[in-house]
Amino acid sequence: MNLLTKQFFVSRDVQFFEHIFPYQKGSYKKYMQPIPETVPKVNKFQASGSCLDDVLLHLCHNSEDAELTMTNNSGSHQSLHTNHGISAVTNSITDGTPIPNAPMQLVRRSTRTKKSPAWMTDFITQASTSQASLNADTSVANIVCTIQVSPSHRALLASIENTHDPATFSEAVQEAKWCEAMNSELRALEDNGTWEVTPLPQGKRAIGYKWIYRTKFKSDGSIEKHKARLVVLGCKQKYGVDYWETFVPVAKMTTVRTLLAVASSAQQWSLCQMDVSNAFLHGDLKEEVYMAMPLGYAGFGHPIQPPETSAPRGRYVCKLLKSLYGLKQAPRQWFEKLSSTLIKFGFCQSKADYTLFTKKNSKGFTAVLIYVDDMVITGSAVDAITELKGYLSHQFHMKDLGELSYFLGLEVSKTEEGIFLCQKKYAGDLLKETRMENCKPLKVPLTPNLKLLGDTGHPLEDPNRFRRLVGKLIYLSITRPDISFAVQFLSKFMSAPTDAHMKEVYHLLRYLKATSEHGILLAKNSDFHIRAYCDSDWGSCPNSRKSVTGFAIMLGNSLISWKSKKQGVVARSTAEGEYRAMATTCCELTWLLALLRDLTVKPPLPMHLFCDNQAALYIVKNPVFHERTKHIEVDCHYVRDQFKNGQVRPCYVSSKSQLADLFTKVVSASQYVYLLGKLGVVSSIQLSA
Repeated sequence: MNLLTKQFFVSRDVQFFEHIFPYQKGSYKKYMQPIPETVPKVNKFQASGSCLDDVLLHLCHNSEDAELTMTNNSGSHQSLHTNHGISAVTNSITDGTPIPNAPMQLVRRSTRTKKSPAWMTDFITQASTSQASLNADTSVANIVCTIQVSPSHRALLASIENTHDPATFSEAVQEAKWCEAMNSELRALEDNGTWEVTPLPQGKRAIGYKWIYRTKFKSDGSIEKHKARLVVLGCKQKYGVDYWETFVPVAKMTTVRTLLAVASSAQQWSLCQMDVSNAFLHGDLKEEVYMAMPLGYAGFGHPIQPPETSAPRGRYVCKLLKSLYGLKQAPRQWFEKLSSTLIKFGFCQSKADYTLFTKKNSKGFTAVLIYVDDMVITGSAVDAITELKGYLSHQFHMKDLGELSYFLGLEVSKTEEGIFLCQKKYAGDLLKETRMENCKPLKVPLTPNLKLLGDTGHPLEDPNRFRRLVGKLIYLSITRPDISFAVQFLSKFMSAPTDAHMKEVYHLLRYLKATSEHGILLAKNSDFHIRAYCDSDWGSCPNSRKSVTGFAIMLGNSLISWKSKKQGVVARSTAEGEYRAMATTCCELTWLLALLRDLTVKPPLPMHLFCDNQAALYIVKNPVFHERTKHIEVDCHYVRDQFKNGQVRPCYVSSKSQLADLFTKVVSASQYVYLLGKLGVVSSIQLSA
């Protein structure tokens, strides 16, 4: 019987004890949990408490007949409890027949050991309760077991479960704690000069707003504070009316690695990190934007009041003078504000990467790299960095995070060999999310000699899962060049993934299990010679027959840039594919040369460009093979111009020593380990050893 619905049901798998519940009269009431406000609808039979007690007492008084002896074919005796007496009683009650005359039918009970599926080991379930019987209003505490959770975290879960945050202003204004939170938010915006109260001009419209309420908890479950955030409904903005451009640059990951490599090679450069609090609120608006005046807000210095007691607002609105959360142009305005502040302090904005600002004076060299509200500061003079921190703290509300250790998911650690970059935590979280932390590890990221087509296998029921995993693997490749080709290969199937494609994703995750400690080492005391390796796997894509370009660029002994990408057109020969790969690599070299010069680094020229195809090298050095090259686009001949200008020197390298092979194809396990060692991909365990 279901104690919540008081509904009888028939089951083959029932076990009871005569001396405890439910055979003692009225004892079932002691074991009932609080009934939710909304009780599931009863379909067949709903018994009263007295009727249930009478039925159970009748079974208890006839317990002498509840044990029967059955003889099987082998002559042995087996004692069975009449578990199915309950089913007979319940059938009698449902049909309306007298209980004492109810026939006792014995049904064979299965002796098979029941075992939950392996994929359900990480879930807490109620196998005996059907999903239909679970009510939406039932407390989570009645379903989820928290025995294995620490007491402090259990208190936190209980606090979250029992805390209700208001969804609307009318709910929040009834409680003093939320009124205080809204007043605190409004005072902060007023002190920042975010708006001015003014009548709405003729022909203008005011966009709406929304209050967001959240209760912040400490780790022990106690309440830290009640937070109210005023957000503009940016979805109501119209292009050309209250916003124009929204693009804002962010730091390129190649720039991050190059900056850290230069700092590691320079030995004496210090690395620190700062964060801006409420960064978007500092941006100055150029557009004329009006926001509806918040309910209960009477003006500067006035506390929030219920709408019925506050003075009428008429056509008064808030004219925004600075950015507010939710505006489409808020990130752009913040970046312009920060850029102008740094330029006034004497910094120069790099043309190679607009998020890089540099300053050189008698005190030394200082560089600032910006990613929205996070900053990496490095330089040769500690005094200049300290002066910059003081200036930024005076202009904005800054947080000094100390020495650089964790930036955008990248773990940065200084060792005796140099600076080690990895994403160990990110990889571990990815394995936990996919429940692959206990999987069997593999040595290579893809199956050897793999040839997958777009229609191989059966389409996935949920293709978004495949896309999410590949997207996370793309971000993981920031510090993992060893998986770049595998991620590029799997990205081709994002539009219509199948189970065969998902199988290779899990293959890659098993490889990450074996190499979660891996990262790149930016060597110390390294020179600034630039060496580039480029390669092409001709016609490797079985669907389009396009080639794959791969390159790796080293600054001294530090790997700072790499790529694995399918070419845009079909190459008619291996020489053409290699030639296109050389042109792509040459463009990256030109950009890196400009970036290094902004960092006051002057690499020796010419830069060496290694290729393992002799025909492609001949095409670069001489206008030969006209029949092979007459159809190639003019932009591909850019590498020939750089060779004539003395910027690049093409050199031959054997296929065995071609480091770019790692980015174009699946190599053997022994060759894989050899190439990783040459590229500087090591494990943190090796460094600590």
